[in-house]
Amino acid sequence: MKINRTFTIRLDRQGRGAFEITPEGYLVCEAFATRTGVFDYHDDNGNLIRVLRPPEEVFSDESLASLAMQPVTFLHPNEEIVTTANIRGLQVGVTGEKITHDDEVVKCRVKITDRAIIEYVQALRARGEGVELSCGYRADEEPISGDHPTEGHYDAVQKNIRYNHLAIVAKGRAGEKVKLQLDQKGGSHMFTFIRNALKLDGFTMDAIEAEVPNEAQGVLSRMSAKLDEAVDVIQTQAAKIAGMVKKGDEAQAKIDTLTADNTKINSDMAALSDPSGEKIQAIIAERKALEDVAGTLDIKTDGLADKALKVAVIQKQTPDFKADEKSDDYINARFDAVVDLLDAAQKDGADQGLSRLIADAKQAGSKPKTDHRGDFIKRSQALANGESAT
Repeated sequence: MKINRTFTIRLDRQGRGAFEITPEGYLVCEAFATRTGVFDYHDDNGNLIRVLRPPEEVFSDESLASLAMQPVTFLHPNEEIVTTANIRGLQVGVTGEKITHDDEVVKCRVKITDRAIIEYVQALRARGEGVELSCGYRADEEPISGDHPTEGHYDAVQKNIRYNHLAIVAKGRAGEKVKLQLDQKGGSHMFTFIRNALKLDGFTMDAIEAEVPNEAQGVLSRMSAKLDEAVDVIQTQAAKIAGMVKKGDEAQAKIDTLTADNTKINSDMAALSDPSGEKIQAIIAERKALEDVAGTLDIKTDGLADKALKVAVIQKQTPDFKADEKSDDYINARFDAVVDLLDAAQKDGADQGLSRLIADAKQAGSKPKTDHRGDFIKRSQALANGESAT
């Protein structure tokens, strides 16, 4: 019996601004990773330099592809870039594979895997504060000055932008718009409860998917766990019941067999208890016929059971016949053969000749040079064929 018990809880399903807590406890959400426009930087001497990030560079295929599957860090590393040498102590998550953009911002999915950072993010969200982001990257800067239509003068232009990591920061250079998309204004705190369909023998529960208030999360989770426990109990009890039914069927089969045997025994006993009954009369007639055959061959019947009497008749024809390990069917067939020979002899008036042959068979040991047994068989066959036995 296969049962699917999977259930998923997604927090704040509010369109693009949603985030999700996975069954492992990771936080997954959309992020505005960076934007176009003029950014403020300072050179080594502390001088302000305003740098333009034009759309054709920020949104180029090569630039966007470099942001996919990059580590997420908490603050920028002192080493400026993340490598295999320092990633273990820096990474708290990862960016998604699909990087998109609109007219201004670069968008991606972010998975945060560090529990402390997840708690930090949720605490900021609970206070209504944004979680700002800042990209770590390398780029070429050309000393081209100009004026941006909305952000003013710039001193240089960035080209060949290649990303290395995405940092969670207190205050990002790109401004408040570049942040984790954890909530939307006016959005209600809801989550989607999903439980797959459940099917047991004789019971089916349809799949459940419902938007419910965040406060119901704990209750529904406990209810789902209890339902799983109930399913386990039902399966265990069903297996026990199936075993009991099987044993009951086996016992009933034995009872039915014994009942049938008992009915037959009672029927036979009833038939045998009536001396004038058909069964008793048939037994008497069969015994009388057997004794008549034995009498024809001068065999005493006193104290001999039916089988022993048949063996004695056979031994009149074949003195060395041994009944050991011979089946009842075999002995009955041999007996019937002797009876057929007697009947044939009586029809031809040759019973005296047959008796003589049998008498000769009794004396087989008195004349060792004469094969009385072989002679008896030949003469018996001659009688059976209607020929003279003399």
